[in-house]
Amino acid sequence: SSNGTCGIQAIRQDRIVGGIEATPGEFPFLVGIASVFRPRHFCGGSLINEFWVLTAAHCVNEHTGSDASQLRVRIREFDLDHDEDPPSYQVKVEKVYYPEEFDFDDGFSNDIALLRLTERISWDNYTVPVCLPDANDTFDFELAVAAGWGRLAEMQEKTPSKLRKVTLHVIPADFCMEWTEYEMTDHQFCAGFKHKARDVCSGDSGGPLLVRRDGRHVAIGVVSYGDGCARPRTPTVYTDLAKFGDWIRQIMEGISWDNYTVPVCLPDANDTFDFELAVAAGWGRLAEMQEKTPSKLRKVTLHVIPADFCMEWTEYEMTDHQFCAGFKHKARDVCSGDSGGPLLVRRDGRHVAIGVVSYGDGCARPRTPTVYTDLAKFGDWIRQIMEGY
Repeated sequence: SSNGTCGIQAIRQDRIVGGIEATPGEFPFLVGIASVFRPRHFCGGSLINEFWVLTAAHCVNEHTGSDASQLRVRIREFDLDHDEDPPSYQVKVEKVYYPEEFDFDDGFSNDIALLRLTERISWDNYTVPVCLPDANDTFDFELAVAAGWGRLAEMQEKTPSKLRKVTLHVIPADFCMEWTEYEMTDHQFCAGFKHKARDVCSGDSGGPLLVRRDGRHVAIGVVSYGDGCARPRTPTVYTDLAKFGDWIRQIMEGISWDNYTVPVCLPDANDTFDFELAVAAGWGRLAEMQEKTPSKLRKVTLHVIPADFCMEWTEYEMTDHQFCAGFKHKARDVCSGDSGGPLLVRRDGRHVAIGVVSYGDGCARPRTPTVYTDLAKFGDWIRQIMEGY
């Protein structure tokens, strides 16, 4: 599941063993995670949208104690020793999120972290978000690819300067536990080969394990931990991203939905609501001259009035991105303190916000309805801002 641009390829042990060199732009979502104290990457990560990077919780916890101010994310990195064209660059981290259930001592369960960046990333051929799997996707026994700047051998301190990649088999947790002494949860899987010396190694942690779907890269796992590197019958453990879709969305949207907290629906561009009854709600004043505002939320039913009618009744100058709501003769209206709130209609049992309270001449005066911003005209703008294009 993901947006239209994702995954497209245009052109402590720190952890790739038995792999080959990648090419610039081959993994345009892959980033390096470094810190002020360790400018050379200690982990990998993946761009999942223009503000967010996905990595492993143990990476940020172990190296910076999850202190966002110390973390640095390297974008468009390929060769650590030579600058490429286009050049790589560094972005700071605003905040670190990982599940409360993450536990170092409990087999690295829930080893996943999201980094909110301090600035928006612009997409180009070398910078693209990775796609994420749906909750019911399974990849058992498929071939997948890991990429990173980790060690080339378990005992070798030196890490390569150029990005490398390795192809591995996805191994379900139950098989993996039969071969190893790992204690695993259903939020983890392994990848490796039973006999071949191919693996990720120290330094690759936090980076993605990738499969191709319809020509796009989908990150199915995050490199978590292993026992050494490329040892026979000892594959590496990955955090299973198909199990964390809801958590990722919740963190990125910043709000948990429940019976008292639900997003409002928005209208389509061609929807019209002229002369329909609609409802406004807010904590605004109960009368124009009354300073005191109510403590409890109040609502009022109003007629939607098209801009041309509204301008006939009033001295308002209005655009086609506005409409009015009120009654010609009844003293019903929104008032000061209700501004910014929605005007709502019901469609198929759902609340649709069709307008935003903007301005009026007094409150509930005869033939003087309030002006609303017409949300049907702003759908493209809202989507553009939220998707960051």
